[in-house]
This record gives sequence, structure tokens and C-alpha cells, in this order.
Amino acid sequence: MTAVPAAEPFDVVASNPPYVSQSEWDRLPPDVRNYEPRSSLVGGATGSETIARLIPQAAELLRPGGWLLLEISPMIEAACNTCSTATAVSSPCRRSGTWRTAASDQGRRG
Repeated sequence: MTAVPAAEPFDVVASNPPYVSQSEWDRLPPDVRNYEPRSSLVGGATGSETIARLIPQAAELLRPGGWLLLEISPMIEAACNTCSTATAVSSPCRRSGTWRTAASDQGRRG
């Protein structure tokens, strides 16, 4: 996010960052693993490394009360919640019923 000019704060930052762990990669269904480039899915050893860097960078660009929206893996939901001191909200994916999105109200820092 360092390439984004900070002229005006944003109301919303949305991202689908790499969020799969190294160990999850081998267990992904072939239709996912063989379609997507590894670098677009694997976010590091635990899967949350990219998100851990993204949260504070996005917070610097958001106006008070602004929202950061992320697609995440259910495997790293707890790790994502510890990356932010803001209010975190997750919602289930309609198709699978698992937790796949996280929203963080960056305006409510504690």
C-alpha cells in the first residue's frame, strides 16, 4: 500500500490478499491449486503474514470510522483478529458456510 497516495483518506479499503498457509497449499482442491498462481494464494508460512502488514498500512489511509474489508481463510481468522485493535467482524461465505470475510472498523481503535 506504500504506492497509494495519501492525499485524501479512504472510506473503505477492500483486499483479497494471499491468505493460504504453506501447509494448506498442498490440501487445496486441484481446481483451485492448478488454476491460481501460488503467489496469489500463499500468504506465508502461517497465511497471515501479508494481512499482518496490510492492516496497519490500511489504517494509515482510512478516515476515522473507515472500513478495511478482507477475504480470509477460516484457518487464520483468529490470527487476523489479533493483528488489529479495531472492531473485527466476520461473516460466513454463502456457498460453503465457513468464515471467509473480515471487516475491521479502523475508526474504533482501542
